[in-house]
Formats: sequence, C-alpha cells, structure tokens
Amino acid sequence: MTGIYDGLSAIQKRSTESLLKEFEQYFCPSPMDQVLNTESVFNRNQKSGEKVRDYVAAMQKLARRIPAVDDDLQKCMVLRGLQPQIKAFVLQHAGDIHTVGDISTLAKVAEAAGIETTGANEV
Repeated sequence: MTGIYDGLSAIQKRSTESLLKEFEQYFCPSPMDQVLNTESVFNRNQKSGEKVRDYVAAMQKLARRIPAVDDDLQKCMVLRGLQPQIKAFVLQHAGDIHTVGDISTLAKVAEAAGIETTGANEV
C-alpha cells in the first residue's frame, strides 16, 4: 500500500475518511467486479459431467455475492447455464417452475433419465 499511499494528495492523507475510501476503491471488489468475474453467476454454465445438484449449489452461492438478485433473476440465471438438453427438458415443463428448487428437481429428472450433452455448453 506504500505506493498507493504515496500517490495520494496531502488532502487525502489528512482525512481518515478519504484514506478509507481510497483503500476500499483499491482493495475491495465493486459490484461491477462481481459481474465481470469469470466465475460470476452471470456467465457460469454447467460443465460437462457436473451434477445438476453441484451446478445449482454453485449458482446459489455465486448469487449470494451479488446484492439484489431476486428469485426470478436467479431462476433465469440457473436455467440459462444448464446443459442444452437438460435445459430443453426443463423448459418443456415451464408451467411447473416456480422456484430454483423446481428447476433443480426437473433437471435432476433429466439427468437421471440419461439426457447427455453434446459439449456445446462446456466451459
């Protein structure tokens, strides 16, 4: 932090409030950093061979990092990242989807039925 501190103006160095603000801007991730993170809930896809339960759990964990992600948005993000064939099966039952748990249950049924992926959605 010495290099950062040396780059601050004398006014910024006098105020504890300014120092804390500069510290937070440099070291703490902003909401935009969370969105652009490679393991963000906005760009995470179910990997080939990854179990539905593991994928959904990872998505729920990632969603907790971002403020104001409501249930409807979380449902959309989980559904978007499912493997294509599993997603297609889940979407056939769209009228039965009210929660992320509903998506998970339907996706597990597809997984248990042996619906395979072509690798088109691999990360």
